[in-house]
Amino acid sequence: MNDKEFLDRLNYFRNIYNYSNYRFSKLTDIPVSTLYSMDNHYSVPTMHTFLTFCDGFGITPCEFFLQDCDDTLTISGETKKILKNITLLSPENKRLVQDIIREIIKKQSGAAGPRPN
Repeated sequence: MNDKEFLDRLNYFRNIYNYSNYRFSKLTDIPVSTLYSMDNHYSVPTMHTFLTFCDGFGITPCEFFLQDCDDTLTISGETKKILKNITLLSPENKRLVQDIIREIIKKQSGAAGPRPN
């Protein structure tokens, strides 16, 4: 992935959440000037800034790089649809869905064992 492709991917997530540079800056505490500089000069962020972006989107670094055509994960079509829909949720709603899934798994297993991640 080259610098432009990286920035295109970053903008993909910013567009999903409808984050302007200003709004994303406030969410992540990354200066607006850094975001504009990346956009205008096709520069990639430091690792720390990249990880901060991922936290702001509520995704893992791995999820940042996964794309529809990526086949590194072997999952069913039904699961793929669910995952695609989850990526469209806000970070807060993702946490709510995760809580619901944990409760369902706990009830399904009939035991109060360790909670899945």
